[in-house]
Amino acid sequence: MTEIFPLIYLSVINFLFLIFAYFLTRQCLFLYSANQSSQFLKKKDASTFESIAQNKNAYEISQIYWSKSLYLSAVEIFQFILLQPKNYSNEQLARIYHQLGLLYSLLGDDQKEMNSYYLGLDINPQSEILKQVIEMKENNKTLTIYE
Repeated sequence: MTEIFPLIYLSVINFLFLIFAYFLTRQCLFLYSANQSSQFLKKKDASTFESIAQNKNAYEISQIYWSKSLYLSAVEIFQFILLQPKNYSNEQLARIYHQLGLLYSLLGDDQKEMNSYYLGLDINPQSEILKQVIEMKENNKTLTIYE
């Protein structure tokens, strides 16, 4: 009995080590893949954005840039998309202008933000979201002026 106990003990330790190694390897692979995608997204030039904008998944790619906090890159893709509006419906273009306004808000450019909202509303006058955002922004400006 005393000879079996160390063997069981070592087997349990070995099993726990394998579980730990599995989770550590999994986390390392996740961080590596996230780093690789981030490196890809940071490599940018005009031809890259033009090819992305012509891609059917340009909108989704801009969302990836946005989720990675690469706001200027997302803005550039949206601008390239807006240069080729025939690929999108009016509702989609209005949504893109809305999101472009949100990005400009994150970047602190209030004038471009409001301009984007108005352009989106010009394209789709029925957009309730854009109407509400514009109304809210205008009310905040009047509140700031009177305070």
